[in-house]
Amino acid sequence: MAALRRIEPLNVAEADCGFVDTPMPVFELVDPRDLWVDESYQRGLSERSFSLIRRIVRIFDWRRFKPPVVTRTPEGHLHVIDGQHTAISAASHPKVRLIPVMIVEAADMASRAQAFIGHNKDRVAVTPMQIFHASLAAGDQEAVVVARTVARAGARILRCPPRNGAYEVGDIVSVRAVQSAVSSLNPAKARVVLETLVKGGCAPLSADAIKACSLVLYDPHYAGETTPEDLARTVERLGPDVDEQARREAKQNKIPAWRALGLIYYRAAASGRRLRAAA
Repeated sequence: MAALRRIEPLNVAEADCGFVDTPMPVFELVDPRDLWVDESYQRGLSERSFSLIRRIVRIFDWRRFKPPVVTRTPEGHLHVIDGQHTAISAASHPKVRLIPVMIVEAADMASRAQAFIGHNKDRVAVTPMQIFHASLAAGDQEAVVVARTVARAGARILRCPPRNGAYEVGDIVSVRAVQSAVSSLNPAKARVVLETLVKGGCAPLSADAIKACSLVLYDPHYAGETTPEDLARTVERLGPDVDEQARREAKQNKIPAWRALGLIYYRAAASGRRLRAAA
């Protein structure tokens, strides 16, 4: 059953509401090549910007199109307040001639700059976890493979961190680390990594723990020396306090924290084997 949620108003006192003293925006179809960007307050274009623009052009889809917010200056120019990457992508696409834009009133540069700040500040960023679950709902095959791998390991990718900060064993908040493990290893090996951490009682399964476990089990320098069962016992024995030790060793040895954690896991697992052999 679909999880539908109706838009409901919050109980907000009138005294806490901003005064609506500007006209409502209007929509127009315009040629994106007729839009302007004022770099006195807008960001310039970086290599990351060019990569994003090329990607938008490559996967251009009206269902994903968000109309740029623009304003008409006293000279009659349309200045982009928000959405310059979208506008440049549309202008670059050979089959796009006109795009809808939302025109707001902001006659002077100060008000346009304030509107730019508002559009870029007053919003909640979409997290990688939310993007993953949206991709899964859209039937994206990579997301499907990741979800299947995680489920078979007895773990779960959360939609957002728990409000009380109380994670359960198997909770995953670093979806990128899981995606990387599935891609760089393969789904079967990634499942073993996640399953090992679940058996070790990790709550949550952090990005550093996932990378560290992958290092011990599958890096050519360490692979075959520690079994998943041994590593799971080691993770459980060391507990969450090992993260602080890893941060100290990482700083001391000038290496990433996940690699320091992996080396700690490796040494502790080897020590555990020797103790069991001696017994």
